[in-house]
Amino acid sequence: MGGKAERFDVVVLGAGPGGGAAAAVCAKAGLSVAMIEDYGFGGTCPLRGCNPKKALLGPFEAHHLAEGLRGKGVDALPELSWRDVALFRDSFVDGKAESIRAAYADLGITTILGRGRFTDGGHVAVQSGEEAGRELGFGHAVVAVGRVPRPLREPGADLLVSSDDFLRVSRLPQRVVFIGGGFISFEFAHAAARAGAEATIAHRGPRVLRGFDPDMAGRLVEATRAAGIEVLTDAPLFSVEQAGQGLHVRVGRNGETLLPCGMAVHGAGRVPALDELGLNSAGVGFTEHGVRTGPDLRSLTNPRVLAVGDCRETPYALTPTADADGRIAGRNIVDGASAVPDCRAVPRVCFSLPPVCAVGALEEELTAQGAAFEKKERDLSREFSWKRLGQRFAASKLLVEPDGGAVLGAHMVGHGADELANLFALAIRQRTPARELAEGCWAYPTLGYYLRYMV
Repeated sequence: MGGKAERFDVVVLGAGPGGGAAAAVCAKAGLSVAMIEDYGFGGTCPLRGCNPKKALLGPFEAHHLAEGLRGKGVDALPELSWRDVALFRDSFVDGKAESIRAAYADLGITTILGRGRFTDGGHVAVQSGEEAGRELGFGHAVVAVGRVPRPLREPGADLLVSSDDFLRVSRLPQRVVFIGGGFISFEFAHAAARAGAEATIAHRGPRVLRGFDPDMAGRLVEATRAAGIEVLTDAPLFSVEQAGQGLHVRVGRNGETLLPCGMAVHGAGRVPALDELGLNSAGVGFTEHGVRTGPDLRSLTNPRVLAVGDCRETPYALTPTADADGRIAGRNIVDGASAVPDCRAVPRVCFSLPPVCAVGALEEELTAQGAAFEKKERDLSREFSWKRLGQRFAASKLLVEPDGGAVLGAHMVGHGADELANLFALAIRQRTPARELAEGCWAYPTLGYYLRYMV
């Protein structure tokens, strides 16, 4: 690399929650920082993920609650306008990337819109955009480029739209097919169905929502089908073909099931966005699961480079864990330390209708470990706080050490599971004995009150 390279203490590739957190920590400590982002400052969560998704789901949550109360004082379901919902969703995104970029600039961070690529173990070149050709030298680099939809090899797979595309739709087709049985498919299928579309989820294997308790996921499948959404399992994608103004999606081992639709959405998983980053040139080891790092987030093969969020090898692809990674990485750069993120009892939530959560260990994991535990299962649809809302699908499963010991895992489907997940996480992190949770005085009548019965 020639003498024309600018010099920074830290160069961050990716301006999502992980990269942003690392950059902010370093900049506040007085280090010179450059941040390169090729999509939009803020990354997936505020621009094309968590925030617009939750805004989109808001009106459909109201519709879902009205469904449960129909005939109990609610005579008719509210009319939903996808166009108006889309405008409301967009109000949370419009101008966001610019304001986030300005906030980083206010911290003294040099912000560059483009794609960064390592040219060696100490330099990055900007590959695209108005500043293409710009060369940056660094003392440390942070890889925080997130994930992209998993490449699919089936014929016509390029006709599928991404979750990003779905979040930009202003008019919804009459029929939508979702490929894959994960977060994206269940969350968006519930929205589409309540907007009046026919929705189908086609999953390649027998078990949807891996990473969640299978019994809770099974109850969600029941709720999903009761909402009029078709759920197909053991139905891998076979092919996609253009058919007039719509598509013909075939699923099944031999393509035996035809699903005509106006839109097919890729919900079959995401992979680290490491292509064309030049990691080999920087001596940074990686696999298909992400950058290989030690517990302190440093590359195992080039400790000048750190990786944070879901582009590194991690069991979590979540905004809170990316933010935690970024803050730890920043401190390790500033202090020369080897701190490790604390990701005990990270809540996972699918914001379907109803939502489902998983916190701590799965039953199958404890069984494989040979751990001693008691299983506490409860049908919450019979309890007051769910019954009063007409919620037919609500259940919990808590995994507890024997004799009222610590909660090891907490799993729930039903109204409020997304919020109760935080209470479960606190109990597991603090190793609060289940007997103390059962004996506590909780506000009544609330959802949280029933924790005393769940344990």
